[in-house]
Amino acid sequence: MSPVLESFSFNRQFQTEILALMTQDSEFLVLAQGVIEPEFFTDRILIWFYKVIRDYYLDYQMTMPVQLIKNELLKAVRLRSIKDEDQIKNYVLCYDLICQPVRGKEYITKELIAFCKQQAIKNHIMEIPSLLAGQQFSEIEVSFKKAITVGDEYGSIGTNYFTDWLDRLKERTEKYELRIMPTGITELDIYIGGGLKPKQLGIWMGPTGRGKSVALSHCGKRAIIYGKKVMHYTCELSEDEISTRYDAAFSKIPMIELAEREAELMRKLSRMGLRWGSSLIIKEFPPGMATVATLIAHLNQCERMGFVPDLILVDYIDLLKPSHHRVQKREELSDITTELRGMAVERNVPIWSGTQSQRIAISMETHTEEQVGEDIGKMNIADIVVTINQTREEVMNNRIRLFLAKNRNGRKYMEIPIMGNLDRMAFYIPNPSGEVENNPLPPVAAKGAYAKRPPKKS
Repeated sequence: MSPVLESFSFNRQFQTEILALMTQDSEFLVLAQGVIEPEFFTDRILIWFYKVIRDYYLDYQMTMPVQLIKNELLKAVRLRSIKDEDQIKNYVLCYDLICQPVRGKEYITKELIAFCKQQAIKNHIMEIPSLLAGQQFSEIEVSFKKAITVGDEYGSIGTNYFTDWLDRLKERTEKYELRIMPTGITELDIYIGGGLKPKQLGIWMGPTGRGKSVALSHCGKRAIIYGKKVMHYTCELSEDEISTRYDAAFSKIPMIELAEREAELMRKLSRMGLRWGSSLIIKEFPPGMATVATLIAHLNQCERMGFVPDLILVDYIDLLKPSHHRVQKREELSDITTELRGMAVERNVPIWSGTQSQRIAISMETHTEEQVGEDIGKMNIADIVVTINQTREEVMNNRIRLFLAKNRNGRKYMEIPIMGNLDRMAFYIPNPSGEVENNPLPPVAAKGAYAKRPPKKS
C-alpha cells in the first residue's frame, strides 16, 4: 500500500529550477529522474514538463533541448490536450522559466536528495503495517535500506577511461587474484575467463535428475578448497541432505557407504574442519516461501555475525518466491532472476544458481537456452548459462556433456565433455586416475596472468 506522497515543500520557482537544471546538466538529470515522482510537483503544468523531460531521457539517454520541449508544447496545443487560453499562457510562462540558466546546482541537488529521501522513508513507514500483517519481515529490512539510500549513488560520473586506466587495471588484477571463482572444470573455466566473476549470475540448467544440485555443490566445494567462504541456499533439498552430499564429495566416500564407513568419515571431517573452519553455511528454505529479499535479510544476519560469503549458491531459481505477484509465471521468474543478479551486484559476489529445462530436453542429445523451462527471460538476464546433457549410455558410464549456452563476455555454444561420479557427488573428475581434491587450482587459473594459489594451511 503506497501512501499519497506530499508535493515539494519548495516554492514554485524552486521546482521550475529543478526542471531547468534537468535540461542543462546531464548528471543532475540522471539523479532527478531516478528519485523524483511526478506527484512531487505542486501542479499539473510542472508535472507535464517533468514527464516530457524525463521520457525524452528514457528514450534517448540525453538531456532534452529546450527547442524540442517547445515542439512538444506546440503539439499538445495543436492536439487540444492543452486548450484553455489562460492555461496556454501559463504553460508558455513556465517554458520561458525553464529556458533560463540556473545557478546553485550543489544546493538544489542537496535539497532535492534530502526531500526525496524523506518521502521514501515516509512511504516505507506507511507500508510497514501491511508487511507486518503478511509476516514479510525480510521485506521490511530491504525496504528500509532502499529508503535510506535514496540518492546515495549520486556523485560518481563513472569511469574516465583514458585517465583512470592505471587504477582500473590494478583493480582488475586484484579482482582476478582474489575474487574470481573457478569452477575447477578446466575447459569451462578457459571459455568463461577463469571462472565466475563478482557481480555475475551463472545458471546451471538441465532436466530433473541431471545434476544441477550436484553442480552447485561442486562449485561450493571448489571455492572452499581455494580458501573461500560459501553460502549455500537450498529450496529443494533439506540442509541435512545437502550436508550429506558434501560429506560424500569431500570424503570421496560413496553416498550409500557413508553410514557403514562413519568412523572414516568422522576422521576426514575432523581434519577438514581444522583446515577450512567456518567456510560453509547451508540454509534451507521451503519451496516457494523465500524471496530474494529473504536471502538478503539472511545474508545481513550472517554478516553481523562475521560471516561474509565469497560465493553464493541458490538451489534454485524456479523454487524462489517472487516479490510481486504477476499474472504470468514466466514474468515472475524473470523478476526473480533480475533480483538475484541484482543481489550479486549489490554484494559484489558471484552467484551460481540452477533452473529447470523443458521436459523435451530429457530426450535431446544436447539442449540449449531455447529449452529453458517457463521463461526465456532468465537466459537474457544471466551472465553464464551451462546446460547439463546426458544420454542413457553416458549416464551408465559417468559421462556428462556441458554446453555453454550463454557467455556474456566470451565464446559460447561450446560443448565440453567431462567425467563425473555422482555416486559420491563428484560432478567433475579431471582424469580417470586423479581426483578433484588433488588439484588445488585448475590449469587455466594456474597459467593465468593473475593466478594466485591459496595460502597453505598450517
